[in-house]
Amino acid sequence: EAAVSITSALKGSAGITIGNVVGSNIMNVLVILGITAVITNVAIQKSTLYCEIPFMIGITALMIVFGITRRAVSFPEGVIFWILFICQRRRYFLAYLFVMSKKNKAAEEEDECQMSYLKCIIFIIAGGIMVVWGSDLVVDAASEIARAFGMSERFIGLTIVAFGTSLPELVTSVTAAKSGNAGIAIGNIVGSNILNILIILGVTALITNVAIQKSTLYYEIPYM
Repeated sequence: EAAVSITSALKGSAGITIGNVVGSNIMNVLVILGITAVITNVAIQKSTLYCEIPFMIGITALMIVFGITRRAVSFPEGVIFWILFICQRRRYFLAYLFVMSKKNKAAEEEDECQMSYLKCIIFIIAGGIMVVWGSDLVVDAASEIARAFGMSERFIGLTIVAFGTSLPELVTSVTAAKSGNAGIAIGNIVGSNILNILIILGVTALITNVAIQKSTLYYEIPYM
């Protein structure tokens, strides 16, 4: 989502950005969580129910407010999203440290990685290059499809691009469900939705104004 959205902003196709964020979030809940629930029951922890999900709904409402007042997510709104992200991450990081400190050493031990550091670095660099290159192809192809069929970039972002960028969440959630770790699935989906709004949309807004059309504001975002 980050690579595609930022590339879209740099190429002046911010319509793909807003469509990608909103479309990915809708797909995460309806398609990915739906498929995972077909495989196995997905338990929702109390912290997710009373903390993360209300927070996700809250920032979605904030996105609507920005759309009503400014008709766009611009630089100041991008800064606000980043501040919210930092505050949220700091709280969870401290909670994580507290939990880890309570675990005994035996539980903390993990299998040593069999891959060399050099190989890890090469894979990281190669993967990063392919993600950026792939996002460039996605944006160009999506824009061409939109022009060829007379559709808006926003619609393409909501459908084709959103489906493509949501595939990693699908693989992660289905794999977790099959291995009996369905709890990872709901955390993966909720966490991804929060990151899409705060980080993806936030970073893009720091680069360029992301216009929010009326249909997105009054139908698609509330649906999300």
